[in-house]
Amino acid sequence: MKRIVTILGARPQFIKASVVSKAFEQTGKLQEIVVHTGQHFDSNMSEVFFKELGINTPKYNLQIGGGRHGGGWELHVVAEGESGQLTESVL
Repeated sequence: MKRIVTILGARPQFIKASVVSKAFEQTGKLQEIVVHTGQHFDSNMSEVFFKELGINTPKYNLQIGGGRHGGGWELHVVAEGESGQLTESVL
């Protein structure tokens, strides 16, 4: 089974991911690995979307918190991957 990583951090991404994640699941050929940036650490800004939209529970939560804009969180994701904290092999 092929694996795909979905990185989520903000409300628009949660909404899009809910549709895409269901499509991945329906194929039966893709295993989705969800990574939550933790950009919105308040449960009303992130956790509620996972529950209400039926998005898979994140395998990883980077817990970067708010305040990272303009590419800061993307660099954090790269740094986490390079440090070995994200240990997934996907093709």
